[in-house]
Amino acid sequence: YNDCCSDYEAVCGHHGGGNGTGVVGGPEQHHLSLTNNTAEMDVIYATGPHNGSETWCDLSKAGGVAVRVGGYSWTYNDGGWTGLLHKVTFTNLDHTKSYSYSCGGSNKQFRFKPAPPVGTLPVTVALVADLGEGCNKPGCGNATITTLAAEVASQNIDLIVHAGDIAYTSGDQSIWDEYLREIEPAAANVPYMVVCGNHEHYYNFSGYLHRFSMPGPRRHVTSQPARRVTRGGGAPLPENPQNVMFGFNYGGIHFTAFSTEHTLEEQVDFLRADLHAAANNRAQVPWLVVFAHKPIYCSTNDYFDCEESGPHIIEPLIEPLLREFGVDLFVAGHLHNFERSYPVFNGTITKSFHNPGKTVHVVVGNAGCDEGLTDTWLSQPAWSAARQATLGYAKIVANHTALNFELLSSNTRQSIDSFTITKGQAANNQ
Repeated sequence: YNDCCSDYEAVCGHHGGGNGTGVVGGPEQHHLSLTNNTAEMDVIYATGPHNGSETWCDLSKAGGVAVRVGGYSWTYNDGGWTGLLHKVTFTNLDHTKSYSYSCGGSNKQFRFKPAPPVGTLPVTVALVADLGEGCNKPGCGNATITTLAAEVASQNIDLIVHAGDIAYTSGDQSIWDEYLREIEPAAANVPYMVVCGNHEHYYNFSGYLHRFSMPGPRRHVTSQPARRVTRGGGAPLPENPQNVMFGFNYGGIHFTAFSTEHTLEEQVDFLRADLHAAANNRAQVPWLVVFAHKPIYCSTNDYFDCEESGPHIIEPLIEPLLREFGVDLFVAGHLHNFERSYPVFNGTITKSFHNPGKTVHVVVGNAGCDEGLTDTWLSQPAWSAARQATLGYAKIVANHTALNFELLSSNTRQSIDSFTITKGQAANNQ
């Protein structure tokens, strides 16, 4: 897709092929997310429209008695979707305990650990982007979905971050249902933190805005009139930007998210305030990671994204903030491959990953979808440290002095590429 270019109307300017289907039965599609309180956890699940709007989950500590926790429900009908979405917030969680829960009378039971206290290290986070529902084409994300579930079941990851392009619905709201069923074994057991990409634009991002709960303002989401996404300008922010721009701490890492699909100018004040607060808290939370869908740096053979959008639309507003507040890692997707930079600012690099003073940029758009992987490249720029197109996902493991990044094969779980950013000790890897 050359989004928002000459083929906009053919590719993006329609609402998509909603097929009028939805959920029958349930509960299903459980997925967790963090709030701004580390002693809380949100869960959203879906049921059919005739299951009733009553919302509740039974929550128990390991070996304890279940307590019923109430919530609320809502729906939306864009694309002819039918069903109910439900949210329950678990409160007063004890970070030293593990919990199990089931919702709405379902016999499905899930387990999770609360977020660790702010500053806790080490933590392990999975990073993906451009992950669609399972399919039978080359480059589909089936193996990634399966492997994320296995990693969660083995307690190898604490959190999943998805940097946009979720499910690949093409406007068909039932694909949201199918994808969220598939990702449930992972996302119902660890927090699943997402930001929107260009493939969420259908019905003015309605499916995305209704189906997730990120740690922003807690107002009810209402569908907004459809607006065309203009080249470079982005869509206006929704009335409730809860899922569009947000920040949160997970242990000793602060994450800041923003939308490359909405007007960047409207997000700069939020980003500056969030990053400023995080930078002032480095003694407690030493690592700062920003994630969004479209990258600043990429060298895929894609003129608009790598030679126009990144350097001329996103970079002028965003990269100065990364430098000013010392962001360690910028995570993006959009290009269906993997690429990482040396520490870089304004095209100028340092090859040392020890106290680099510049941000490392990674594209992790190789999680898999029905559009396949992209293995065509421009001449490799000096800032580009590694690039390839293998189905995979990434993990970061952070302690107080090192943040290790590793790209893994979704099929074999073997390491493909890695680097380590270090602070206060000799560099050990680039």
